Parts: sequence; structure tokens; C-alpha cells
Amino acid sequence: MTFTIDNILCHVDDVTPLAEPLHNFFDIKKDGFVRGVDWKHYQTTGQTVLKTKYKPEYINLYNYLAKNFPSGRVGYVLDWCDEHSIPYVIQDVRQKPSKHLEIKYNGPVSDGSNGQPPRVYQLEAPKIVEEATRGILWHATASGKTATAARIICHLGVNTLYVVPSLELLNQTHEMLQKMLSVDIGKIGEGIWSPKSITVATTATLWSRFDTPECKQLLNSAELLIVDEVHHVNVKSTTKDKNNRAYNVNSWYIIAINCPAYYRVGLTGTPGKNIEQKRALLECAIGRVIHRVSTKELIDIGVVSDVEVHMHEIPQNTVSDYASARRECVLTNEKFNDYVVRVVIEELKNGKNALLVTNSKAHQGPLLVSLFKKYGYDVPFVTGEEKKKSRKLFREDFRDGKINCLIGTIYKEGVDFPKCDCGVLCDGGFDEKATIQFLGRILRISKGKGIAHLHDFFHKDKKYLQKHSNARLSYYVEEDLDKIKIHKSY
Repeated sequence: MTFTIDNILCHVDDVTPLAEPLHNFFDIKKDGFVRGVDWKHYQTTGQTVLKTKYKPEYINLYNYLAKNFPSGRVGYVLDWCDEHSIPYVIQDVRQKPSKHLEIKYNGPVSDGSNGQPPRVYQLEAPKIVEEATRGILWHATASGKTATAARIICHLGVNTLYVVPSLELLNQTHEMLQKMLSVDIGKIGEGIWSPKSITVATTATLWSRFDTPECKQLLNSAELLIVDEVHHVNVKSTTKDKNNRAYNVNSWYIIAINCPAYYRVGLTGTPGKNIEQKRALLECAIGRVIHRVSTKELIDIGVVSDVEVHMHEIPQNTVSDYASARRECVLTNEKFNDYVVRVVIEELKNGKNALLVTNSKAHQGPLLVSLFKKYGYDVPFVTGEEKKKSRKLFREDFRDGKINCLIGTIYKEGVDFPKCDCGVLCDGGFDEKATIQFLGRILRISKGKGIAHLHDFFHKDKKYLQKHSNARLSYYVEEDLDKIKIHKSY
């Protein structure tokens, strides 16, 4: 049996012995839920109630006709063959690009010579990537992933496409790489299409021009693909079929799997669990985890500040379905949000700089703003609908300490606020990746910064909200964060 591996796909000449691993690694299950009328309840009471039902979806990434699968997961298949003593031959037909760009690194030093804690993992990463050629760098938030990427770019010296998920990250990454590297950095996004040997681009802009000659040329010319916040593999975009009907596709995955770069690197603090569809797609397009740096490691070596997690117990009534529970008990609940505001005001009085995040721009955000005003505080609320100039102004004012409190729907990940030492998770849902990413917003080291405080709220409704609260608390424990305090509220 022969495995022929190229930059994107792995071809197999005989699949007969591989039925089990092909099913295990490429028939990928996705948890799905549908909403419908609970007919049993209707027949019993005559009341129409909507019920959420579990309905998993499956995708298959093995092409049975062409006998190929994404080469990022070939390691799992080879491991299975080794375990079952099945002989095979590997033909690696990839062409390793030679270093042809001389780029000087001008970024922060990582060896400790500047008096800062040494970041040995940043020095190790380029050689690890060169040897592995592909894979995920699972580095905790606030580890300095952009500086790590800059070192990789300098070390390999090849044409690079650096993909980011948002406009905020586009501008931040482009600005940082321009300072760290000795070459001019290209930019694609915000109506700009200006590629260079090193280019930063948003997924949305690449997808909007995916079928154009300039986009195909860009993807085909990349020798190093770096995808930041690579856990966004689940991002969906809307497109239309030949009958002009709209449907959702996984634009991130399609872009990555159509970029035949030899070197493929994913940067994330949250790759997800091995059983998740997101993790499977991520590995198919990029490869397996090749390096790990945890939050606890960063705290121990002094790269990030220490953190106290404050969990506030919130008594809640049990509501029949999740959407109603979240809306009534969290997003529009004045008593709960008033408590949140009072907690934040105490932190502000103690000199903290507080960042509050919610994904509710219609309900919770405006409610928090009005409650702050009741206590005499004028706190900005920033959403993705704000103009670029306004978003940048609020971000810079908060980062520079001109304002000490900010509410936003767009700050759960990616954006750096070194002076922020108090984070507040307001909206009560559970997305493990969003929770981990937000933790990174308050861990950055800054002069005079003490222990950071993360405020979270344990909603005791004996159902959906409590389940999600338990999941967030479990994450804090799993990350070995040893300063967790539980508070009674009202």
C-alpha cells in the first residue's frame, strides 16, 4: 500500500485495509440542534411550546472515487497502520521551497537579554515548524503569537500568506509585522488588495474574491500559510448556488485547503477537543498539534500576569428553554446586570481598568450602559457596526489609559489591551474558545500592573445556564488557575 502525499491531499492506491481509520478520522460528526413544536406537550396541555432537539450532522472528507483525503491527518492513518502491523510505503511528492527572502527580525527579543522573562518557546518554534513542515502551535493567549510568527517568517524566508479572521486583527497584525520585520508588509482587507511577499489578509476578503484570478494567484504563490486564531475553522459564509439560492459554506476551510503552501502553520490558544468537528477540520487543513504552551506555564515564567478568577453565584429561576433562559435571566435582567455594574464600579474605585464583553448588542450592551449612567459613569459600548475610526479611537483610548472602562461585542479575542487588569464575562453562554481567548485580554504584562481579576457569573437555574457555568468553571480548574474565589451575590 502506497501513500502519495502532496501539500493538500494524500492519495492511497489500495483502500481495502483502511475502512476503519478512514471512517474514524474522516467521517466527522457535528453536533446539531433543531427547533420544533413539542407535540407531546401540545397533546397533553393544548399549549404550543418550542423544543430543541438533538440532530447531529456528518461530513465525509475522504473521496472514495479519487481515493484521497486531506494530508493534514495522514499521521493518524499511518499511526493506525503501525498499530495493526500493516506495511505501507510513503511517497512525499512535495517540493520544499528554498529560502529566497532575507528578512531581518526587529521584534522583541525572546532570550531574556532585555531584562524580560525569556520566551524560549518563541526561539524553538521556527525550527519545529521547519522540521514538521505543518501543524498547530497551541500557544496560550498572551504568549506573543505574532512575534512567534514573525520569527518563523524570518527563519524560513519564503512567500507568506498570513490569514486573520477580523478587521481588528488585520490592522493590529499588519502594524505589528511592519514593525517586527525589515520588509514592507502587504495588506488585503477593508477594500484594500495590496499583496506582497509577506501579506496579511482577512478570511472574508479572500472569500469574496475566491474565484478571481488575483486570489488564485495569491493562494498558489504562498509557500508558507499562517492562519491566526485558527479555531475559526467553523466560520461560515453565505454563497449562492447556480439557481441563486443562498446556503452556508465553511469558507475558512475551503480557502486553506485550496492554498498549496508547503509550510502550513495554525496559531491558536484553543484548538478544541479531539472529538470535535472543528478540530478535525483544522487538522485536515493545517496538521496536528506540534507545540504546546499553557497559560500556567506563561504565569510561572512571568510572561503574563497572575490572575484571580471571581465566580459570583447568581440565583435564577428555571426557564423551559435555553434561549428564553438566557434572555430573561441574563441579557435583559435588570437585577443581574445592576449587580454586574456594581461589581465593576468597585474595581474601578480600586484603580482597575475594566473590559466587559457581551455578544448582545441589542439588549445587554445598552442595558449596561444605562445602568452605569445611573451611577454616574459614562461607559462606551462598541460593536462591529461602529465605524472603523470610532472603533480604533475607543481601542486606543482604553489601551492608553484615557478611559478605564469599556463594553464591547468585538473584544473577546485577538485585540491586545496590556493595561487591562479586570475582565468581565457578562453574557452567560459557554464557548470554551471564547472564554479562553478572553482570559488572554487581561493577562498581558504592563508596567505597574498587579494581579488581574476575571469576573464570571455562576447562574444557578438548575438547567441550561448552570450547565454552561459549570463548563466555564471546569475550564478554569483544568487550566490549573489556582486562585478561584466564589462569591454570594443577592
